[in-house]
Amino acid sequence: MSKQFTNKMADDVFDAFMDNRACQAAMFADFVVLLNMKAAAHQGSDEKMELLTEILNDLKLFVNPALNELSH
Repeated sequence: MSKQFTNKMADDVFDAFMDNRACQAAMFADFVVLLNMKAAAHQGSDEKMELLTEILNDLKLFVNPALNELSH
């Protein structure tokens, strides 16, 4: 296999990976927008707002995991 062909294959694999990541990010952003729309629609309901706040806080933890601060 030529080096040029191998590089082309690697580029194609990387491009496919990045396309997939971009699609995942867009779907996640759409999900967060929907949650925010629900929050706006249910501002008057403390119970629903509490649940939506918990979900959004859990999402924040998922997206920004805590760093391990233990010293080595």
